Amino acid sequence: MPPRAEIVREWVRKARNDLETARRVMVDTNAPILDTGCFHCQQTVEKLLKAFLLWRGVESPKVHTLGVLFDLVRQQDEAFETIRDACEWLTRFAVQVRYPHGRDPSPQKAREALAAAETAYEFVLERLPAEVHA
Repeated sequence: MPPRAEIVREWVRKARNDLETARRVMVDTNAPILDTGCFHCQQTVEKLLKAFLLWRGVESPKVHTLGVLFDLVRQQDEAFETIRDACEWLTRFAVQVRYPHGRDPSPQKAREALAAAETAYEFVLERLPAEVHA
């Protein structure tokens, strides 16, 4: 596997791990941890977008703001606009929910966050070659 493909594969693997963590703490438990799960949903999408940019040879900025990343991936593939609204709002979970001053997400918002992360995961994998799927 070429070096760039290996790096992209690692980003996809980390995104998959974040998605699996979100599922486990929000769904596969009798005591869901919604704030942590939503954080991992945001991380899933962030890492997927960065993986896509890396695959396209675009250096991604060190940001957590999904809107910035969507602007960049859209320049590479306009189809990303179809999932932007479903995912961009996850940016709020990058920082807010990790600290005491943040408000915990409702169960409904947590379900929406997980659905958005799952949608993004499938969407991005469809646009990356199988060799980088984790």
